[in-house]
Amino acid sequence: MAITTPNRFDRIIEFLGGLKLSFALMVIMGILIAQRALISQKVTAAGDAAAPAFIRFVNLFGLDSPDLLTIPFAVTIALFLVNLFFSCIIMLRRVRGRRGSIRSFRGKESIEALACHATFRLAPGGGERLAGALGRRGYRVRVQDSQGQVQISAVKREAGTWGVLFFHLTFFVVMLGAAISLLTRFSGYVELSPGETFVDKWENYRRKTDRPMLLGHDRNFSLRLEEINLSFWRPGEVKQRASVVSVFDAGGSFLGRKHIQVNNPLRIDGTSVYQGGRYGFIAGIDVSDEAGTVLHMPIVFRITDDGSGKLFQVARLPGAGLALELELFTDQLARIEGLEHLAGHGGVTLIKVNTLDSLGRRQFRGPLFGGAQISFEGLTVKFVSLKPYASFVMVRDYGIPVVFAGLALMLAGLAVTYFWVPESIWCVVVREEDAERVVLGGIAEKYHESFRERFGELVDELRRESQG
Repeated sequence: MAITTPNRFDRIIEFLGGLKLSFALMVIMGILIAQRALISQKVTAAGDAAAPAFIRFVNLFGLDSPDLLTIPFAVTIALFLVNLFFSCIIMLRRVRGRRGSIRSFRGKESIEALACHATFRLAPGGGERLAGALGRRGYRVRVQDSQGQVQISAVKREAGTWGVLFFHLTFFVVMLGAAISLLTRFSGYVELSPGETFVDKWENYRRKTDRPMLLGHDRNFSLRLEEINLSFWRPGEVKQRASVVSVFDAGGSFLGRKHIQVNNPLRIDGTSVYQGGRYGFIAGIDVSDEAGTVLHMPIVFRITDDGSGKLFQVARLPGAGLALELELFTDQLARIEGLEHLAGHGGVTLIKVNTLDSLGRRQFRGPLFGGAQISFEGLTVKFVSLKPYASFVMVRDYGIPVVFAGLALMLAGLAVTYFWVPESIWCVVVREEDAERVVLGGIAEKYHESFRERFGELVDELRRESQG
């Protein structure tokens, strides 16, 4: 039992930390991620022949809802972490074994069995000079003198033995960053017009993700939009998306004016404020009925990404059985470089009003000028205001720096593994009457052909420097 139990335990470790299990878990994670993505796009309906075969196979197990994938995905991640843990144990054992091997001394027969070895003679005292020559070349030299012979063990770039283990450990850093990101990530969407102020509070976001489990408190800093800088080279090619904002901390102290543009966000109190891609105009429309009930409707007209589309919006009137089909024409477009031609002639602002009934029939109701109103079917529609707007996306994610740090460490581990390759040299110096016979050999953990080419040059250099 004292012999079989460790072997069984070792086999369990080899299985749990093996590459086969790693690849199998990564394939399962890939299938689950693809399944979830396709479900979200509503491609994998039951019996949908357009879905890939492996997705239809997964559907057979009832995993055709994103919520049902949460548990198997979490189990797969947990198993992958277990696999990673045991693979690190395996790597640690191998590293310790390699370090013990390259640090140990070798006998003459063992050195002669190496692919790279040489035998030559030196004058008396050559063993000491040989050890010194190896030391000057960056080798860490150990010398043992016994039974009329000197044994030398020399290692260069010994830290490279840790490269693979270090690479595996960086996965834990990346996983930690992903977990922190999952617990702290928040994203909110805001639209502001010049002169308006946004205060970072949960209820002030136009759209937002769920409140994060950690660090989800309001920051209460303020942004006041001062200027919108939107321009096009020509319709279809955006020249600039930028804004100028005044920034205030949670106590109301002015922190300065900041310029925000694509790929140049504002960072404040753990929040990155990105320039959004949505621009346009917000029209204030009031709709009132004969009973005096007034509905205030902010209608958003978005400038299309190519800068060549119509400013068009449809707003449904609750309880009226009608929808307003609105098209904006405004001279304010003349202020946007590259879109001057869309402003038209005459320098006026108006909204073309159509109505759509429940059957989709369209009826033209007339032009609605700024400050004016039109009436039809017991309703009065008034054009109250028009102002431009810009959009901003605010993101908090404390895990991203950890993930990037993990990736940087991962690259460092790869660099150590492939460019800091350990080399080991062993020598046995046998003392004779008027000379010393040297048996010298060496190995490198990688790039064996390159080492074999350099080994001959190394032997010649060591012989020259070690002669008396």
